[in-house]
Amino acid sequence: MSRNSEDSPFAMIVRLWCTLVACFWILLFLSLPLLALFGIAKAAKYKREAKHKIEKKYWSNQIVQCGCLLYIAVNLYAHIFQDFLHVGFERQRQMMGWFDTVMGLPGLIWYIFTDRAVANSGDSSQFLFVTFYGVLILLFFSMFLDYCKVYGRAEWGDGHWEAPDRVNRARIAKREKRFARQHALSAEWHQLQCAHPRNLDQWAELSKAEREAAIEIWDETADVLWKKLEQENARLREDS
Repeated sequence: MSRNSEDSPFAMIVRLWCTLVACFWILLFLSLPLLALFGIAKAAKYKREAKHKIEKKYWSNQIVQCGCLLYIAVNLYAHIFQDFLHVGFERQRQMMGWFDTVMGLPGLIWYIFTDRAVANSGDSSQFLFVTFYGVLILLFFSMFLDYCKVYGRAEWGDGHWEAPDRVNRARIAKREKRFARQHALSAEWHQLQCAHPRNLDQWAELSKAEREAAIEIWDETADVLWKKLEQENARLREDS
């Protein structure tokens, strides 16, 4: 009965599914350091090419994320596969102690300033514990900044960066302030065109001399306004 249940199609499907899931997680686990290194290299490249300071912060945040993932993966690898080292138990324990001390160096520095007794104890696992969870918190914080789009978002394929909303609003406000005088002069010019003497209701009732005087006054006003508009356009061209 037990033999038949183990050889049943359902049991075989379950075993196949578990095998596929295990292979997926193993491949993901093994590829994590490579993906992290690739991400650091690509983010560093995009950061060098970035022109806006917020964009540089975005790619710096991506480097932090990939660095944290790399740190976590290396630590997990070392402690999971330490038994595969072809050395004696004492030698293995000594090597892992060195490894934990190096990887837990930030934790050691932390304890030097907060608890000298722990720092002098030489407990490398304690140093690593503090550092590991500090890196984990940093990773979650970096992912939170990414999720909230504090520094915008970007495509990893081509590095195209989209600024956050606050930067776009600041750009729009700056542009509106820059072109405010030009827009005001353009609106004034449009109003002046509409106010041409020929558009007046009483134009037909005016004498020839009155018409010429009205047009002359309008031309003088238009010349002054046109010069102001040209000067503003020239200033904008110089600024750009």
